[in-house]
Amino acid sequence: MPNCEICGSKTNDLFKVSVEGTEMRTCLPCTKFGKVISKIIEKKSEEKKILINAKPETEESVVSNYSSIVRNAREKLCLTQEDFAKKLNERLSVIRSIEQGKLIPVLKMAKKLENILGIKLIEELKESSENLSFEKSGSATLGDLIKIKKKQ
Repeated sequence: MPNCEICGSKTNDLFKVSVEGTEMRTCLPCTKFGKVISKIIEKKSEEKKILINAKPETEESVVSNYSSIVRNAREKLCLTQEDFAKKLNERLSVIRSIEQGKLIPVLKMAKKLENILGIKLIEELKESSENLSFEKSGSATLGDLIKIKKKQ
């Protein structure tokens, strides 16, 4: 019987769900964590060795000196914080907090700042790839991967 990739429960009713951009096989209760793509109809699975090839993932992050980059770019355009806030359709307090380094902009806001100011605020971080192998019937769950990561 196949397992849910989120909670690990064994069920015959699995759904293909997009959870934060990742397609997962989940049970009905776990479909609430993402967008349901389709219902999975599986043939009877047998016990087999599962090889998980973890591809290097890229994660986007805001650069550490974002506050000075934003302030300098705004000043080059001869914009006051008030004018800049109106142009971004944001509150003045948000702009002040970003420029003071008290508020790290979320990726959506950072992309907006990049487009308007013509600067680069987002960097890509790459993780190393690993091959994980273990014996299990059904499919691997997130819990299985965490256990493997802790052992290494």
